[in-house]
Amino acid sequence: MHWTTQPYWPRYAVEVSTLEGAFEDFPHGDHAPVFPRQMDRAIYEETPFGFPVPAVAHEVRATCPRHLTLSFVARRARCTRKEAAPLADSLAILEADEHTARVICRWAAVRGVSATVDYLYPFVLGVAQVEQVSEEDVMTHESEYVPETLAYHPMAEESKGPDWVERQPSWFQRLLESIRACKTEEALTALGKAYYQIKSLDENQSGVLWSFYHAQKVYILRRQHLSAFARKLKARIEAEKNLPAFGRQLHRIQKGEIEAPALKPHEWRILWAAYHARKAQL
Repeated sequence: MHWTTQPYWPRYAVEVSTLEGAFEDFPHGDHAPVFPRQMDRAIYEETPFGFPVPAVAHEVRATCPRHLTLSFVARRARCTRKEAAPLADSLAILEADEHTARVICRWAAVRGVSATVDYLYPFVLGVAQVEQVSEEDVMTHESEYVPETLAYHPMAEESKGPDWVERQPSWFQRLLESIRACKTEEALTALGKAYYQIKSLDENQSGVLWSFYHAQKVYILRRQHLSAFARKLKARIEAEKNLPAFGRQLHRIQKGEIEAPALKPHEWRILWAAYHARKAQL
């Protein structure tokens, strides 16, 4: 007997009262859980397959290789951690591997750290020049932390005691509450820049803080809408034949050189993202 795949095979929805209940009974067959809250559904779908309980992602920011840390450089270069800081920065910019870092630290131990940093300066400057953002892309370039590694942690402990967040100091809980209270992308970005300077967070606190930040950012972005004028410009981008000329006109509108209705920052980000996506297709 020959079986054919149905293009719209029915899925049977089963209501669940709690998020934890979905992990106990699903998945099975074609049945899919239906949640009372949209947030529960998002957490269920984003939890990696195989987790027995709801889990959320957090950023692992301690991704610096061992041979680029201050302790390694200071020990190999035979200097203090303060003296090792500019040398470690230079090695990080050059993305030196462990063998190269050991050789350069040996130079520093013999010639001195300052002389070694001066020797590396032309190479560091060359890397910086290569990685400069072009004038065309500078409008859409954002200096924002990008996570290199993601890990997942259970949303709550299996015990009936307080969860991980509730066990944290009150000052840390206030940081999370301030993130949840942000209603605009501008306010959230300003908060993120301030929190990025906090050095007293341990690895777990830092990861959870930034997972709250990005979750709130996604929440805000999904509720941002384009005005009628922004929709009109976006349609022009998708249909424009002379895209470079329209890009210059768009730039003049953003700078205020052409009189037009004012657009919000998130609208400009959406428009320029659409512009570069269309440009890549041509």
